[in-house]
Amino acid sequence: MTNDHPADFEEIARRFSHLWQALNRGSPETRKILVDRVRDALDRGEARLRDADCEIVANSFMLEALIHDGAATRVYRARHRDLGTFHAIKMPQADHADDPVLRKLMLREAEIGMALRHPHIADTQTVLRLADGRPALVMEWTGSRLAELLQTRSLSFGEITSAMTSVLSGL
Repeated sequence: MTNDHPADFEEIARRFSHLWQALNRGSPETRKILVDRVRDALDRGEARLRDADCEIVANSFMLEALIHDGAATRVYRARHRDLGTFHAIKMPQADHADDPVLRKLMLREAEIGMALRHPHIADTQTVLRLADGRPALVMEWTGSRLAELLQTRSLSFGEITSAMTSVLSGL
């Protein structure tokens, strides 16, 4: 055994070989179930390997970064596990899980967001129900925020005019 491999490398290789054989022997339905379970295990294992914990929501989205931490809600950048696409996920804070007013407001926000389509408004794509019953809004990921840009540099008059025109157009 060389120093390049962990001491249990042979055991890992043996288990991987058995897993591979099981995946290739089963029916297409069984194979799909096994592949999905392996993917789930790998995703959860990846979270343990990272410096920060990574939560999986609705068995589809990995919460990768907290973007906004408000008094009642949080917004995360999330990655869809299968598609690799980025989304924003807004959810009530855990201590507001039983707040009926916040729940109603978030569902109303989702209804309005689902009805609106405009190039200067982030699309609301769907609403998820978290394991504890809280609603979570899945929205289009826009990438950068104006607030972040303003922290890095001043905007020219033309950039301000363009940004304001975009905001007013969306409103």
